[in-house]
Amino acid sequence: VDKGGQGGDHMIAKDVTSQFVEGWDWIAPVPDRNTGLWGEVGLQVSGAAVLEDPRVRVRFPGGEGGRATTGDDWRTLADVDVAVSCRNLSSASVTIELKAFFTRKQMEADEIGNGNGNGGPVWSKIIELGANESAEEVALGSQAVANPSLWYPVGYGPQPLYEMHITAQVGSSASAAVSHQVTASFGFRKLESAIEPGTKSRVFRVNGVPIFVRGANYIVPDFLLRCSERRCRQEVRYHAAMGLNMIRLWGGAGVPYEAFYNACDEAGVLVWSEFWITGDCDGRGATKDSPESNPNWPLDHSLFLRCAGDTIRKLRNHPSLVLWCGGNEQVPCREIDDGLRAMLGCSSDNGAGSAKALDDTRPYVSGSLWGGFGQGAGDWSDGPYGIQLEEAFFSPDFYPYGFNPEVGSVGVPCAESMRSMFSPDEQAPPTYERHADGTATEKVSS
Repeated sequence: VDKGGQGGDHMIAKDVTSQFVEGWDWIAPVPDRNTGLWGEVGLQVSGAAVLEDPRVRVRFPGGEGGRATTGDDWRTLADVDVAVSCRNLSSASVTIELKAFFTRKQMEADEIGNGNGNGGPVWSKIIELGANESAEEVALGSQAVANPSLWYPVGYGPQPLYEMHITAQVGSSASAAVSHQVTASFGFRKLESAIEPGTKSRVFRVNGVPIFVRGANYIVPDFLLRCSERRCRQEVRYHAAMGLNMIRLWGGAGVPYEAFYNACDEAGVLVWSEFWITGDCDGRGATKDSPESNPNWPLDHSLFLRCAGDTIRKLRNHPSLVLWCGGNEQVPCREIDDGLRAMLGCSSDNGAGSAKALDDTRPYVSGSLWGGFGQGAGDWSDGPYGIQLEEAFFSPDFYPYGFNPEVGSVGVPCAESMRSMFSPDEQAPPTYERHADGTATEKVSS
């Protein structure tokens, strides 16, 4: 930690964790920042049958597994697959009836256009579980939904959201009590992504509309991880108000709270979600001051993939989520990368669906400088990170590629803010000593 490098001395990358907690060039280390319980803890009461990890998989005609159509006919009908995991907590075998229906969120009951109260589809299935037995991803089947309201990114259309309600009853009689219920928020949208041949950069289309992506990186909202729902919503709202329509979740940080993704769903902000690999700590960032940096880290590949699986199950229903990425400026080692591809149902950077995967509804790329981002094949091609002249951004030579994954802090605060942050003797611009190896050291007066 005392080396002060990206992720401290890089040793943190041996573990499955957020690497930034040992410091980066934008934040000081706090070694116990994410030690112990620092998020919300809740209790739930249930009967013998408990539901977990609901999955709502929306497919449109013309996509993987969908019907063939012409023109805009695909918009009028969607196929919705519902699945959920179920556990029997009792010491006896039980018969469990699973039921699901959906409603339109943020609408009065008499305005709900789909849902079992208004003649909409109902999913159901009866299963048998032995004593203390679990069943993963129980498929309740597929139902057709007519004329769904489509979800769009901000600036391209509205963001209607729906909620799937799934219940478990022990016993199949009409009078059986509900043992447990879960909900899943979701939206109807058709996502397409590919590498455009002309620019060799990644493009996204939502509901057939090409999206001009304007985004920013999001790392962690608070030094001490104080991430309230109100704060998450404010930050996403500020992002959208600036005219930005995508947030990249940088790989050296952790997974934001559920409130963050809910806010992105509601605001129409697309999400690029990265797993916890960085070039600095995982094989591309070794320096004379921090020589350890290993592309095979973390040491426990199985634990990494289990955590990744939990993350995928948690986030896969959000319509705002449009991209999975293996890491920041680096790809995971082969075993982890292959494991992620299997869970995400893809064999290429463009994705290829499989309902047996944990998620197959959005693309996966191995790293932030691969698969249509930056130069596209891993070369260092993000940035710049220093102060820039404003007119430089409008030069056709400023950035030679189509999709830049990150740009540093290229501007400075206004003079009034600078004066409030620094004492008078600290307001002089810094000076640097340039070295033969291309590095620079700030000159600090004694």
